[in-house]
Amino acid sequence: MSRPQKVTGQEILEAIQENGTITKSELAHIFDVCNATIRKRLVELREDGEGLFHNTEGLYIMESITDDVDKEAFEKYLKWLLGTFKGIARCGKVTKPLLIESKTYMREQLTKQERKMLTNYTAQVNRILTNIELEDDLGL
Repeated sequence: MSRPQKVTGQEILEAIQENGTITKSELAHIFDVCNATIRKRLVELREDGEGLFHNTEGLYIMESITDDVDKEAFEKYLKWLLGTFKGIARCGKVTKPLLIESKTYMREQLTKQERKMLTNYTAQVNRILTNIELEDDLGL
């Protein structure tokens, strides 16, 4: 059995740029490496500040929000994210196993720095939701 070839983050970026949108599995197939190798390189790329996003079609790069297309893509991503959290909130007890599984997934997929950023963003969202609740209670 031959050893899988190595792939660099730069090669992955080039493949994403060439394809526009591509899945992790497709990247693994192109470079003849396992999905774990692709995941590791993606983590490294995110740590280096690359704007890698994913949607239902796969991975894509967003370096900055420069036009309405980028803004729309980012808003779509935020709507998806909020929809996911709404679903979890509505399902309550049923989703507890999924939350535990999500913890494992986030540990594997996000760097420590990304988890810290997510924690900060979550705190900001919590403050916004608290303000909305307060405004509702005060009838504002």
